[in-house]
Amino acid sequence: MLKRLLRRLYFSPAVNPLAARWHARLRPPPWRRPRMEFDFDVWNGISSLHARSGRQIGENNTGPDPYAEVIPTEHRVSNFEGSRQGLPVNMTALKHAMAVWRDVLPFAVLLRNRFIETRGLPAGTRFDLRQGYAFSKMAAALVAFQVRRASDPLPDHALPALETTYFTLGVGPFMIVRSLFENGDRAAMTPGPLSADELYELADGSGSLVTPAGKGCAGSRKLITEFLDVMMNGRYEGSMASSDAARAMAAIGDWAAFDRYLQSASRVELYVKIMRVVTALQLLRARTAGLLRIDEIARADDAISRSYRRTPRARHDDPTVLANGLETMLALVETLGDPALRDALSHAAALAPEAPATRTGIAAALRDTARLLAERCQRDMEVVASALEQRPGAAIDADVLLDRCSGPALRPLLASLETREKVPTGVRLRPFTLEQDLAELQRWVRLDYARFWGLTNAPPEKVARLYAEQLQREGYRTLVGEDIATGERCFVLEIYDPATDDLARHCRVRPGDLGFHLLLAPPERTRPGFTPRMLRAVHETLFEDPAVTRIVAEPDVRNLRIYRRLLPLGYSLGPVVQLRSKTSRLVFLERDAYRGDDPPDDPRPASLRWHRALGAAHILQRRVAYKLSRVTGRVA
Repeated sequence: MLKRLLRRLYFSPAVNPLAARWHARLRPPPWRRPRMEFDFDVWNGISSLHARSGRQIGENNTGPDPYAEVIPTEHRVSNFEGSRQGLPVNMTALKHAMAVWRDVLPFAVLLRNRFIETRGLPAGTRFDLRQGYAFSKMAAALVAFQVRRASDPLPDHALPALETTYFTLGVGPFMIVRSLFENGDRAAMTPGPLSADELYELADGSGSLVTPAGKGCAGSRKLITEFLDVMMNGRYEGSMASSDAARAMAAIGDWAAFDRYLQSASRVELYVKIMRVVTALQLLRARTAGLLRIDEIARADDAISRSYRRTPRARHDDPTVLANGLETMLALVETLGDPALRDALSHAAALAPEAPATRTGIAAALRDTARLLAERCQRDMEVVASALEQRPGAAIDADVLLDRCSGPALRPLLASLETREKVPTGVRLRPFTLEQDLAELQRWVRLDYARFWGLTNAPPEKVARLYAEQLQREGYRTLVGEDIATGERCFVLEIYDPATDDLARHCRVRPGDLGFHLLLAPPERTRPGFTPRMLRAVHETLFEDPAVTRIVAEPDVRNLRIYRRLLPLGYSLGPVVQLRSKTSRLVFLERDAYRGDDPPDDPRPASLRWHRALGAAHILQRRVAYKLSRVTGRVA
């Protein structure tokens, strides 16, 4: 709540202009930092730069957030058909673009011709999407090159109107391709050029005409297709007599240095994205294969969320989206001059999802991938520094790359995968069904060992009715645990939301709490070592959702056996409470406190002695109160 209020205050029109400029003085914006191309991508890193108009060149998409300035902007609701229908569009930016429109098109032609010449392509080449991606990266790179180079930098760090407009428009093909691989769409691999109308439909369908903030591109279909036709197909029949375009070309200066900067900075951005995709793919494999211990799941989910964010337009499951995106990125890296990367990743086992997943294998694949990509990032960042006539920034190694891509949780997770084992539980869980499981459950609950379940004397009809209602109850799940080796039922696990249960009247329920009841099968034969494996399977299920942060249980206060089993796992004792059907002592397990994979040597905590005394005293108190009520005629 406080963060939201502070953020609202920071971005209020009265506070933001001064606050953002003071923040930029205290902590230089990305484009002033020596390792911008690695620590940020070029477009985001340069977007907080100001144009000569006084506006930031990133407009609505300026980042990172603390550098974004709130400035007066005219927005209108779009009436364009397709993905932009009904969204606000930035009319102020459109007016600035239209003011230099007849200079932007000749400038795009001049840049395109120079790009074709430098790459050794035939004159008049129509670009496919991969070539268009490489050329489109020039829009942000030429601004970054001019503002960051040591000799002859951009005067006053203020971008002229023509270069500002080209920065905004020229990223179009790049945005299309990026949206495609983020959606898991392999259309970018399609060989051959596309018409301007085909490119527009691809842009509209992939979501690249809509910003993450939900604002639409302000240009009409006619303007967008005209510009895409110039960039991708070289079709321009207007006048090339533009002094401003000639000035902008001359301002680039050393074209060879600029081309080295463009190629290397573009590859670095893709290397970082590839590391993220490989990380998400490998950790999803570990998740699906059940290789993670409970204390590792939260770290893995944190690393996955930092590496991969599913888009609303993704049409496949997550592994397929990631695999398709990886294929597209590798093709783009080949276009940018690194055809050897695919074979190198294959040797690192990053491209072998069909291989059996193991804990050490996944850790080794991520370590090896990080090493080879970090070496490439370091090499290209040295080229970037040379082109800018600067000293190289801090060295990039595998650990730096892992932190950059997936945050601080990944390296401890890899160390855990390499040094600790996860013993299989030998238990599988499936949904409870009345047809398959009710008769067996009715037999269990009538036996004396299940007296704490509270149904020993219940007729079969009551048990059937109770579980039929429970299966329909919101917030409840009932599962059956089976021994994989024999197929025998071993336990029934009931999972519930404490906020919707009687328990909520007796303790403060927190967001992220989950409750459970556990009924074991009758002890009709011994299963050596089964109970620890069974409890591990139960807690893996309870903590499967990363949103679950605490487990709450309310065993009967007399059931010392379950307390002896739970406390060594990391549970802490709570208060004694009187529920509708029993006297219970609550127990709580924080996710970070779980010790089920590494239980302590002493399975009988000393705290149980106090628990026995406290439970006995509470029961004695209830009995005395009941007898007094009989004597006095009051209902206790």
